[in-house]
Amino acid sequence: MQDWSFEELLARGAVENIIVKAEFLTRLKRGDKIKIYVGYDATSPHLHIGHMIALRVLRWFQLHGHPVIFLIGDGTGLVGDPSGRSKKREMLAPAIVKKNIATYKLQAGKILDFKTKRNPARVLRNSQWLLKMSLGEMLGLMSQITVQRLLERDMFQERLNKGDALYYVETLYPLLQGYDSVAMKVDAELGGSDQFFNMMVGRDLVREYLGKEKFVLTAPLVPGVDGETMSKTRGNTIDLDAPPFEMFDKAMQLKDNLIPLYTRLLTDTPTDQLPQIERDAARDPLAAKERLAFALVAALHSEKDAHAAQQEFRRVRRGGEMPAEMPMATLTRAQFADGKLSAVDLLTLTTPPMLGSRGEAKRMIEQAGAQFFQGVKIDQMDARWSVEELNGKVIQIGKRRFFKIAVK
Repeated sequence: MQDWSFEELLARGAVENIIVKAEFLTRLKRGDKIKIYVGYDATSPHLHIGHMIALRVLRWFQLHGHPVIFLIGDGTGLVGDPSGRSKKREMLAPAIVKKNIATYKLQAGKILDFKTKRNPARVLRNSQWLLKMSLGEMLGLMSQITVQRLLERDMFQERLNKGDALYYVETLYPLLQGYDSVAMKVDAELGGSDQFFNMMVGRDLVREYLGKEKFVLTAPLVPGVDGETMSKTRGNTIDLDAPPFEMFDKAMQLKDNLIPLYTRLLTDTPTDQLPQIERDAARDPLAAKERLAFALVAALHSEKDAHAAQQEFRRVRRGGEMPAEMPMATLTRAQFADGKLSAVDLLTLTTPPMLGSRGEAKRMIEQAGAQFFQGVKIDQMDARWSVEELNGKVIQIGKRRFFKIAVK
């Protein structure tokens, strides 16, 4: 990536749109230093490969000597970004926000360099200015935009047209995000294409407060591994802090048609090799996907970890063997009220629970989706086992989830 020109970054699709493109490219070619940032709200403890695309673009700017900022939205995260949501996002408690952001710098540090003495990436939190704003400052901010401008947003229009609730605090979010650009005095903001409205509000605020233009760069939104909209609730993301085997395994679940896209946006595969990747993905998608999975684990962990994850994948997924590591699911002897434990209780009472609810457990039993590893299927509601029959056994749920039972 270090040797790539910005034009190559554009050609690979890592940047979809630039406001204002001609002037931005002129300043780059002139050698001007562009202070640029990307920010993520604290809505989850995990960053994922959807975030990785913009982080890789930010890394390009860092490598080429531009001041870069990784902004943690612990102030905006309290409100919650309404982008792409048909219903109100619940406001987060400060304790949850604090817990979510605990490892953000560590995760982003897999891509950005915060330690180098030469142009280190900076980490800032927008609570530093947003939570310190006085009422007068907030009113001054609110006076910079009209209600009509805020309601131009497509998602707000959709809700109003449907008669769905639109909360006032949600309409303030673009102003709060936009003010980040003012507080940090940046030249450019980088974000997903779903952030375009918020970033353009920030462009207006920079012009009003600082009397200068702000460039807006959008990165593409890619589908999750199942081809659907990438979402933590769908479980179709690859988390940046996932262990090597889990990361490799999740990458191997990628839809075949997405292999070229993921390779182009998430790896340093030379641009002139990308046409061959497309041919390989069409001819032998399994091998192409394995190369992609290896590249992701190597980039986010190490080549040693990638080799180990690849071998574990082949041993477990193709060879049908037991994983070397798996979560421990703990039971207590007190849970065996009459000396035995039912199938539903087995799947829901462990710590952590193997399944989230008794209803889910019953459906799993009816579908024979759980079993003792290479043993008896758990397909009878009235099945019961003693401590001795369960302690130390491995339960397999579906094709990919394994738990080792421990009774204490």
